Amino acid sequence: MAARMAQASNGGLYAQLNWTASASCSNLPSGATCAYNVFRGTTSGGEGTTAINASLISGTTYSDAAVALTSSNQTFYYTVETVVTLSGGIVVSSTASNEASVTFPAQPLPPTLVTGTLK
Repeated sequence: MAARMAQASNGGLYAQLNWTASASCSNLPSGATCAYNVFRGTTSGGEGTTAINASLISGTTYSDAAVALTSSNQTFYYTVETVVTLSGGIVVSSTASNEASVTFPAQPLPPTLVTGTLK
């Protein structure tokens, strides 16, 4: 039932995630929906249990803009879980997908303002 994480890439100002749809999302019974939750961590296997997306994702891509302005030269790890909601409100979640990672390289330091009098 788990989706397969295909890629996490550095989009410059965000991490761009792409995954393949879960097989569980095909041939759903009437009234059922299929969506995804994304999980992030700063260590491999440390994605945690709280989804970073504000609401369920209906597609197979996600842009994580919260990571770009964090400490530079930082690697983030991602997994995705499939969430199938059946009629009657029964929710079934999959196990986590495989893990993908993206690294944001060190950013140059901003210029320093020097004040004083030239002689």
